[in-house]
Amino acid sequence: MSSKRFFLTHFFWGGIAILIFFYILVQFLSVALLPKIVITNPVKNNVQILGEEILIRGFVKRTYFLKINGELIAFDSKGNFEKSVVLQKDVNTFNFEAESRFGKKTNYQLKVLKVE
Repeated sequence: MSSKRFFLTHFFWGGIAILIFFYILVQFLSVALLPKIVITNPVKNNVQILGEEILIRGFVKRTYFLKINGELIAFDSKGNFEKSVVLQKDVNTFNFEAESRFGKKTNYQLKVLKVE
């Protein structure tokens, strides 16, 4: 066997081994890491709102289910979600719960103060 053919064969199989390693690594991380919740609107927690309602926006990663105050929320293939909520007087508390397909959970609490 020529040295060029020997090199190409080992290079090919080495590349396949590296791809398999990274595939296994990605699969392991998807199981090991917790779901992630990021709220993009409102930008900060404990915000004061003058209006009657608020549009909550954000995105999730590694999430199979998303609930806000126990209500299942739909999100797109990139993890983006939004929900319009009519605010009650004073402090409004929103409890977010994201669950991965492996049962791992992440919780986040958002508080919004409606001022008049």
